[in-house]
Amino acid sequence: MRRWAPLVALLGLLGCQPDKAERERALQEDAVLTAGAAIDCTGQLSEASRLICADADLRAMDRQIAELWSRVETVTGRPNTLRRRHAEWLADREAGEREWETDDRRARTAEELREYQQAYFDELSEELRLAESLPATSPVASLSGGCIGTALNGCTVPSNGVVTGPEGQRLAWQIQRGSTDYAGVSEGLVLFAIDGDLLRPVGWSFEAAQFDAPILFSRPEGLFVAAKGFTAGTGSGNADILLRLDGQHWTEIEVESWKVALEDALPDDLGVWKGVDYAWPDMTAMSSLWRDSDANCCPTGGRVLIDLEVEGTALRLAGFDLERAAS
Repeated sequence: MRRWAPLVALLGLLGCQPDKAERERALQEDAVLTAGAAIDCTGQLSEASRLICADADLRAMDRQIAELWSRVETVTGRPNTLRRRHAEWLADREAGEREWETDDRRARTAEELREYQQAYFDELSEELRLAESLPATSPVASLSGGCIGTALNGCTVPSNGVVTGPEGQRLAWQIQRGSTDYAGVSEGLVLFAIDGDLLRPVGWSFEAAQFDAPILFSRPEGLFVAAKGFTAGTGSGNADILLRLDGQHWTEIEVESWKVALEDALPDDLGVWKGVDYAWPDMTAMSSLWRDSDANCCPTGGRVLIDLEVEGTALRLAGFDLERAAS
């Protein structure tokens, strides 16, 4: 496929609306907050920060979110994904409420900020609950028994197994199906390192409606494990997970943010409205393309073939081929 990385970067800059530029600025300036710090009300304040600092309840909740985030970051099975989401949440809080009819932003009211912060507090609380529901170690024999841990209500195990790498590396896995009070019916995938007679969780997600069995594959960058996942609803969004073996440690790779670069680089009249279809060993993906006038069910814009690469702890857009359908 054609390598369009420089063009992608340029298009991203040229097509960047003030809203997107503001969000990227906030992502950079709020990077320190991903370590858990609450708003410093003695410093230079944005409009949202001034409102939070002037309201005792909002300020208390901001501190609670910062403290809770610090706990979640250290125990989650997807630390790099959640760091990106946390930075995006902070940027969105600064950017204000979106007016969907005009795509403009306006400052949130105190009540809107309360609801906004409470929703995120609940989301982080659920992430912490899921992490704490998994035991630090379990007997290898428990893999073929019931669900390991207590993440899901009414939990069953539709499948489990062990994947083996080219040099004998092994990872155990268990797909769990059930429900949570927070998200309803869902499916989870837990990956385990095998330490003698014990299983140790190294990565997990409970965001899918369905997970496929994971695969191990080697690339010049190292050994990876990936699993396809799909969310519920007509959007059929991605819930895929990807990890890389770094020495003896499995590092989670964030696989969401590259889609922003693709959105910015595609022609204005075409878009990707649903989850993409990853071909993980090849680090490629494919998606149909929707025109603005299309129904959700029926894309007519052609398709896009996507090249991806791992940079640090995130998946990046390396290039793409656009196959536009005839008008």
